[in-house]
Amino acid sequence: MKKIIKVLLIGLGNISFKYDLKLSKNFILTHNRAFSLHPNFKIVGAVDNNKKIIFGFSKKYKIPTFDNVKDALNKLNPELIVVSTPTKTHLKLIKEIFLFHKPKYIVCEKPLGNNLLESFEIRELCEKNNSLLVVNYQRNSSIISEKIIKFIDKNKFKPPFKITTWYSKGLNNSASHFITLFNFLFGEITNCNLIKSSHNRLIKDDFELLFKLDYENCEVIFIPVDYKNFFYNSFEMICKNGKLIYENGGENVKWYPIDKKKVTYSNYKSLSKKFQILESDYYQSQFSFVNNLWRFIHGKKSMISLGSDAILTAKIIEDLKKQNNEKR
Repeated sequence: MKKIIKVLLIGLGNISFKYDLKLSKNFILTHNRAFSLHPNFKIVGAVDNNKKIIFGFSKKYKIPTFDNVKDALNKLNPELIVVSTPTKTHLKLIKEIFLFHKPKYIVCEKPLGNNLLESFEIRELCEKNNSLLVVNYQRNSSIISEKIIKFIDKNKFKPPFKITTWYSKGLNNSASHFITLFNFLFGEITNCNLIKSSHNRLIKDDFELLFKLDYENCEVIFIPVDYKNFFYNSFEMICKNGKLIYENGGENVKWYPIDKKKVTYSNYKSLSKKFQILESDYYQSQFSFVNNLWRFIHGKKSMISLGSDAILTAKIIEDLKKQNNEKR
């Protein structure tokens, strides 16, 4: 019988439990639901400084709640702690955790720190205290991402790749997901170039920039969808033998192969009108993350974002912000 890992949630916001609060159990979009439904994890408590929120959470889920970290750690002795508070609090909170406890695992919401230096400090704290640091870039753990990398490895998607990505709500909030995913799919970045600088911050403490990332076999253009009332996180990937469309954060994914029988002017081949739908786990994204976390903990093949992956993404974002400041 496998040991069940005790989980403490710190921060009871949207990603922690609210996103799927009023949805059926077919939707697994939060830490609370994902860890609760996985047979090898058990949520033993939750912490938030809003007493109204912790009262409501405790009443609904019959889970002990606390308004401070110290009491929760001393009473529950959790092995895994989920940090899902605002980004600016991550470093301070993780320092506080290690004052009273040394969990085996820390799952931190993205981005890891408020800036690159904070991200480095968080990783160093976790290494010093022998805690495995995982960052919730859940798109890396999705079934879709697993299929894409498998198709790349098996040459079903043939390089070189050209990708156009649209993102909403800032570099840290949304573009970082795609940066981390493309790092996972295509390896080391060879170049990072800001195309168009921005003088506006449509989102507090974040930027929406037009930029390009180069990999050995892939070029990616990032275009911000800078409309406050329109959310769109999607990409199109053109490769030697077809086109992949990844819409709405991975909710809908389609593959259009080249139709070798369909020849147009000058013997150019065209994309087939028929497409393959790649099955998506978009509405169970957090369960896929938790499942991959369990596999990683037990030394099995998995797709999870560690602290080092989050720092690589933070370096790219820091570089883009620096280029933006130099152009302004």
